[in-house]
Amino acid sequence: SYKPLAYIRRSGDESILVAVNPTGNEYALPVNGHLADEIYRFGEKAEIRDGQCVVQPGSAVFIAFAP
Repeated sequence: SYKPLAYIRRSGDESILVAVNPTGNEYALPVNGHLADEIYRFGEKAEIRDGQCVVQPGSAVFIAFAP
């Protein structure tokens, strides 16, 4: 069985959230900070709700944090 995966990539003063959801259900993860631009998406667009990034089933997103 597959599980969601999320991590933050940092380089200098840039941070990017990478979230992959191979499951058949939404995956919500808490986010500290403000997300800015979506850099890459496979599948459905992620939503920001109540301090969480919600990744849709079978989707992946790379989202930059606002400076």
